[in-house]
Amino acid sequence: MNKEEFGMWKLHPATQQFFSALHVMIGEGLEELATGMHSQDSAKTYLIIGKINGYKKILEAEFIEEKE
Repeated sequence: MNKEEFGMWKLHPATQQFFSALHVMIGEGLEELATGMHSQDSAKTYLIIGKINGYKKILEAEFIEEKE
């Protein structure tokens, strides 16, 4: 995949829907953390934090030029 293809992929409607779903999941995770739903279960709390961070990394993806 080259830089132009990557840019087209990020703008594609299916990709945009996927990104929207990630935003929703981030919001849901933040809401769970804010309400303290899992305050007694640190493993669940860390799982939610990890998911949120993973979703954000996908949303922040940038093209990286491959070196031959």
